[in-house]
Amino acid sequence: MYAQCLRGTAGGVALLVLNLRDRDRSIALSAPANMYLLTSPSASLQSRRVLLNGTNLALESEYRLPSLVPQQRPQGVISLPAYSISFLAVPQAGTPSCT
Repeated sequence: MYAQCLRGTAGGVALLVLNLRDRDRSIALSAPANMYLLTSPSASLQSRRVLLNGTNLALESEYRLPSLVPQQRPQGVISLPAYSISFLAVPQAGTPSCT
């Protein structure tokens, strides 16, 4: 897990969580978060396809990126699937060092 201050949001935190294990892991959130979860349909690190919050992530026409819509996650424990990468924006984390 990596953390840094959330740009433009006093007290907010951005998290990068890598779950490279073959089983789900859990983390506890101290506040609601916007989550971007990257997984593969085959739960494998070798997959050629990537899912963003369960939807196939692919370029749109003219090689444009698709809309990146986060999942809203409430405060509390969340489960992170095996072989996944999660980006979490926690704007209300209340971190004093992130001013």
